[in-house]
Amino acid sequence: MSEELLTTEELATGYVDIDELPKVHTSDLISFMRCRRRWDWGSYTRQNLEPVVGSDKLYFGSAFHFALEDFHGYREYDQASAALEAYMKGTPKEERVPEWFELLELGTAMLDYYQDVWLEGRDTYSTLWLDHKPQVELHFAIPLRNQAAEIVAVYKGIIDKVCVDAYGRFWILDYKTARQFSTAKLENDPQATGYTWAATQLYGVKFEGMLYQQHLKYAPGPPLELKNNKGLSQNKQQSTTYRLYRQSLKDYYGDAVPWHLYQEFLDYLITQETEDADKFIRRDMVRRNDAELDSFALNVQLMVGDMFSEDLRIYPNPTRDCSWDCDFLPVCLALDDGSDWQQLLGGYRKRVKDAPTERSRIRRR
Repeated sequence: MSEELLTTEELATGYVDIDELPKVHTSDLISFMRCRRRWDWGSYTRQNLEPVVGSDKLYFGSAFHFALEDFHGYREYDQASAALEAYMKGTPKEERVPEWFELLELGTAMLDYYQDVWLEGRDTYSTLWLDHKPQVELHFAIPLRNQAAEIVAVYKGIIDKVCVDAYGRFWILDYKTARQFSTAKLENDPQATGYTWAATQLYGVKFEGMLYQQHLKYAPGPPLELKNNKGLSQNKQQSTTYRLYRQSLKDYYGDAVPWHLYQEFLDYLITQETEDADKFIRRDMVRRNDAELDSFALNVQLMVGDMFSEDLRIYPNPTRDCSWDCDFLPVCLALDDGSDWQQLLGGYRKRVKDAPTERSRIRRR
């Protein structure tokens, strides 16, 4: 695709960033539907609170995103793992999380596997470039109107990557790091719908949907070696993949790989993979049609009408998921049983809007 197909003027169509208006993220929409009390405490548009303990839980994900942003963008670093290291070293030693070194090692192994092994023979989905700028880490702000057609807020978010497939179709790509793969939510995932809708507003072209790319928080390693120089293990329970095992055979034997001894095991490994997935990384196509995008726009219009209504009522929505799904559960329970819930709020803090970030501290090449 040539850069001339989309201009910066077309990119700017629908782009609004009005400082005085509330900023609504997908997390706000989800939280508002889930429980208004939790939304009131935690939303950026409300009290904007977060727990003091554990508030750095997104640190690794932010570093990982920065590395892939560079790898699929300007490529200031030869390896994505080098970008990760630069990001993490931007954190002063006195501010680093206790597991900082372990996270650096884990991220390095994950990114090296992605760049050097997983992408081999797989579609990378070309990054869209406009005016010599890669469309990665794209911040957007789309105006949201109430039923009276008044702009009452802006829908904000960050698209990890805008890309084009081999057939010239547009996609947004979203990276996730996770302990295990999760796909059950994709059919009606609000972020996939919302971000696809936002992309169509920004670029003025049809988007197929979101490519949801998950990276397991696991350090892929070489297969086990047998004792007494008897080759590599063919145990099906070990954590390896076709490409990783094949490369390990070349490293172990050099130019004299006895392929006939390993062909059956290699055939088994290849059947455990697909064009878009193996044991460590998987990428799912999450398609959205025009009707789904229109429904999203209407539903958001109704929600923001309620969010910013003068008659807004705040109340909880207790469910069995509160024990793992809500940072404010202790405060909520105290509020309902008559305890000193305001004292418990002392364990929370306002999010700092303009705090220094690792991005601002990175030493660029």
